[in-house]
Amino acid sequence: MKFKFIKTVVTGLFITMCNVAHAGIIEGTDVTIDGNIYNTYFDEGTSLTWLDIDSFRNTPSFTINSLSTYLNGTGFHIAFENELDVLLSAMPLSGGSEWVTYAAYTGAFTDIGRDLIWGVFDRVGEVTGGYAWSNNPDTIWRRGTTFGRDTVAQSSNLTENDLGFFVVSDNVLKEVPEPSTLAIFALGMIGLASRRFKK
Repeated sequence: MKFKFIKTVVTGLFITMCNVAHAGIIEGTDVTIDGNIYNTYFDEGTSLTWLDIDSFRNTPSFTINSLSTYLNGTGFHIAFENELDVLLSAMPLSGGSEWVTYAAYTGAFTDIGRDLIWGVFDRVGEVTGGYAWSNNPDTIWRRGTTFGRDTVAQSSNLTENDLGFFVVSDNVLKEVPEPSTLAIFALGMIGLASRRFKK
């Protein structure tokens, strides 16, 4: 009886850990905002829906402030840095095939002389926004924090609004436990179970 209980606890936690480890991003369903159709992708780990990063590219009227106004009441907002942190942790880069996979989901700029995923996020309370990017085949996500809230980013020759945004759904961010945390929890449960049956 004792070992059956312990086995059940360990098996259940192992399955949970595997599910967390395999959570990732998948293609989502299209959404319509103000008559415009936008592609989305879905983060399985947090249950958050994101608009494709390139959704608002080549739209010179959109800056951080103006896009925030446009999105008000739509169920979406420009992502905050903590939301971006969780998203990018679910999108690891190792120089293999991941970049191409992410680009297919998130949207990417492949017609500007480089394969680029990049988008602006909202640094709440700051006079500048932040941006994160990755060039194919980068092995890390890079960041900058000098993007003005009322500035439209343009290419070096000023002919193209080379700008994307990380836009995410308004539902509450669900924190995803790290596998190591679950492992510690499993050991604790085993210890408690063993102590119970020793009495």
